[in-house]
Amino acid sequence: GRRSDQLEDHRCVGSNLNAIVYIGDNAEEKDSGQSEAKLAHQLSVISAAVKDWSRVVLAYEPVWAAETSKPVKVDAADETCRFIRGWLAENVSDDVGAATKILYAGSVTTKVVADFVSKPDIDGIVASEIKSDFAGLVDTIN
Repeated sequence: GRRSDQLEDHRCVGSNLNAIVYIGDNAEEKDSGQSEAKLAHQLSVISAAVKDWSRVVLAYEPVWAAETSKPVKVDAADETCRFIRGWLAENVSDDVGAATKILYAGSVTTKVVADFVSKPDIDGIVASEIKSDFAGLVDTIN
């Protein structure tokens, strides 16, 4: 599989392409309290390659949730996205931290999608794993 901490996986962010770049943490990292360190490492590798942050969208995927079949609480997802935004502000610039779109890329249902997108540091969701119909998702958000 692909490793998100390898620079060659992020060549597109140094080009003129728009990119959605996934970052995430696994169960072992979460259980050992290393999630933020893992995300910071991934962000560091990505930021070294990015030439134009306006072409980059970050997607946080809690791999640990799929590994453990535990749902991600809305507030926990927002807290992680806030950490990502804070890292960008501190290590790249305040403007990049404020402007970069951060998506939640975990599994959601139409029942909770509005809760996720209402959080201040979650700019949207990746709907590839929606556990319902797409039309229902759109109706819920609207």
